[in-house]
Amino acid sequence: MQKMIIDFDGVAVDHLTPLVQLYNEDCEDKPGYNKVEAKDINTWEMAELNCIDRADRLKYFEDDRFFDRLRFNEGFKAAVRRLSSQGKYEFILATMGTPENIRKKVEWFKKNIKDTGVDFRIIALDSRKNADKSSIDMSGAIFIDDKGSNLETSNAAKKIVFGPKKSWNDQFRGIRLTDWMDIEEYLIG
Repeated sequence: MQKMIIDFDGVAVDHLTPLVQLYNEDCEDKPGYNKVEAKDINTWEMAELNCIDRADRLKYFEDDRFFDRLRFNEGFKAAVRRLSSQGKYEFILATMGTPENIRKKVEWFKKNIKDTGVDFRIIALDSRKNADKSSIDMSGAIFIDDKGSNLETSNAAKKIVFGPKKSWNDQFRGIRLTDWMDIEEYLIG
């Protein structure tokens, strides 16, 4: 079986929508506030959320309200279910974050993926100790991530950048697929 390593934030799940929802609710009365939509985020540091600093932006990723609103990207569950039925892939979720963020991600993922019947192994890296996912051995694997530098530093056999062009992936010149229907078509095709 070939390993398929899938990033959590931005690939398996839409993390930007709950993030901007919380920001808009929490900051609407602050000076300089402008409503932000998920499509407006184009910087890795989320500078578009200008009424809060970087530390406060990152706190949202540990906030229970964030996980209450978090949803899989459209088509993710159906695609992994169909890909799993082929019997060709071992599914691995790879993510980075603070220990609290990782704990909540893993709990949320396990709870919300079980109705697919697809088994996932989870690799979680502490972002305070790892700059990217290069410490994960991806030899022979398919790696799907939305951050170009994670793809570039990996030793994956096949690297796929996921989603629309953003500042954190616009330099990547490999395979770009924008949604889970594209990924499924590419891998089955």
